[in-house]
Amino acid sequence: MNNTDILCYSTGIAGRDAQCAHGPMHLVRRFQQQHPTFSVQRNLTCDSNDSGHAALDPISQLNTQLAELTANAVNQNRRFLTLSGDHSSAIGSWSGAARALLAQQQQLGLIWIDAHMDSHTFDTSITSNIHGMPLAALLGHGDKKLTDIGHTVPALQPDHVILIGIRSYEPEERALLEKLNVKVYYVEEVHQRGLHTVLQETLSTLEQRVDRIGISIDIDAVDPADAPGVSTPEPNGIAANELISALPAVCQHPKWLASELTEFLPSQDLDNKTEKLALALLGTLLGVKTSCTTE
Repeated sequence: MNNTDILCYSTGIAGRDAQCAHGPMHLVRRFQQQHPTFSVQRNLTCDSNDSGHAALDPISQLNTQLAELTANAVNQNRRFLTLSGDHSSAIGSWSGAARALLAQQQQLGLIWIDAHMDSHTFDTSITSNIHGMPLAALLGHGDKKLTDIGHTVPALQPDHVILIGIRSYEPEERALLEKLNVKVYYVEEVHQRGLHTVLQETLSTLEQRVDRIGISIDIDAVDPADAPGVSTPEPNGIAANELISALPAVCQHPKWLASELTEFLPSQDLDNKTEKLALALLGTLLGVKTSCTTE
């Protein structure tokens, strides 16, 4: 935990429900009750109330700041963990990391655990919510204010990213990822083969292609029965306990670099289920024990 920069991205204007902006610091305060020395290096906030396309400039500015922080962590040989309101944070988190690694002649691989593909652009999105666009932006598709943060080459190569748990998407998103030959484990395959197996296979694939590996976890990847406190719940998701038990395989991998945990919406939580899950995931990502349980 001492070698990890904790970064909070406390905005929800790129998402469906702006109240998810409260998620990051809510988790920080709860985690500090068990680990008082746990602290946040930076908490990025946004004063804008814009949404959709109108949120482009403030989201681009916020992600530019986040990219500087993640690049700095990588340059100092430190891990980072981004706690964010909406998933637009992935643009800054992984653009900065990729830029820093590229300067070291290294390549970034990314595991994307999510119910959604998040591979829209403004040309394909019905809502124009930017939290549905970060993966497309990282692959170099979309508005230049999102794709060119920190560099003008795509942050991720298509064969360096693998999606897990996907079950809700539009045809345009799937068409883009299929055109790019991005590997997707749809939730049906995860249920059939088990998350442990899928994650091990993912790590085996990426370790042959990249130098460092990151993981971005949207909590809506988990079934709403276990994680109701998200802005875009989708049925038939991954079981909470399965994700918690499978995650150490990533955190113990020698090429693991950094992580991101996003889209917790406290106002929609029931019986603190999502909070407990998020705290358990946070503890695993930081390599510390917590008393949180999803039982």
